[in-house]
Amino acid sequence: MLTQVKRFLCSMTETDSSKACAAIGAVLPCVWDTEIWQNLREDERGCHAADGSTRRSSQRKDGSTLGGNLDTIAIECIGDRKLSEDTTAKLVAWLCKKHGLDPKTDVYTHKYFYPRKQCPQYILPHWNTFLSTVQKYYNTLTDKAVTPKTEPAGRTYTVKHGDILWQIAQTLLGKGNRYTEIVKLNGLKSNVLMSGQVLLIPEK
Repeated sequence: MLTQVKRFLCSMTETDSSKACAAIGAVLPCVWDTEIWQNLREDERGCHAADGSTRRSSQRKDGSTLGGNLDTIAIECIGDRKLSEDTTAKLVAWLCKKHGLDPKTDVYTHKYFYPRKQCPQYILPHWNTFLSTVQKYYNTLTDKAVTPKTEPAGRTYTVKHGDILWQIAQTLLGKGNRYTEIVKLNGLKSNVLMSGQVLLIPEK
């Protein structure tokens, strides 16, 4: 289980519907109109960027580097379809929010990693407009008023990088298999944890 999935988003690719099957094993989500289906786990490496295991400068100002295959989540937007493109923009915004990424610096074209490839073919000519749409959806996700929560009584634990539920339960409750109590108490929908996340811990 990873506490931090990928550091960068990316790599918008596109195919015509007739070619979509060839991309299925290479990318994470595929988008067709309002449908999205996931082909790889977010922590699973794909071969979408065609850059092997190489790295290059990122778009960030901090001097960081990234590899398309190594560090990004690819999204396949199928066909020249406005609805698919809009759904893709919503998905990119949601992934940016989920993984603490900035739409201004952490969204890439396939062409960024593989310059000979004019991809995403249909979005590339208006890439900046697409990014503006992503930013608009991102703002609606992040600008919502947050109601302060009252800290519940009891013990809490702040997740650190590398933590997994089993290990937390083993350390704090004496038995790793008691991680299910932590899941239930916190209403977790999955076992994926994020650094900085605060968990309620059951009584010993």
